[in-house]
Amino acid sequence: MTRILFILDGSNFLFGENDADPVQILSDIQNGVFALPFRSDPVKCVEIEGWVVVGLRSRKSMIRYLTQQEINVLELLIRGKTVNQIAVALTLSPETIKYHIENAKIRMQVETRNELIALYCREKESVQNGQLDPELRKT
Repeated sequence: MTRILFILDGSNFLFGENDADPVQILSDIQNGVFALPFRSDPVKCVEIEGWVVVGLRSRKSMIRYLTQQEINVLELLIRGKTVNQIAVALTLSPETIKYHIENAKIRMQVETRNELIALYCREKESVQNGQLDPELRKT
């Protein structure tokens, strides 16, 4: 059992354990296949006396992972439109709209449509207020 210390900043950290050996964990983190906490990206990963220590930084925004079509669907969703209304507005099928919503949930790492809308609105507001990456302000 490998012990892992995730460090986000001076006041946020998490201890964990994993069945894999430290070398495999480090490789998985570097290859992006290890699930990291805190919606974060790895800054530095090292093994120290059997522990894997991972320095993390908070992701600036999950919006950058959305496609333009997913953003179009979300913009209509936050205006209270139904799937059928969005399908008509974008001249797509309701199944395609549901597909875009499901993909957006995966990209934004949320489980429900309500979580998706809430996170999208929160991050969009942060982008518009200049609190997140400038290249994202176009959304």
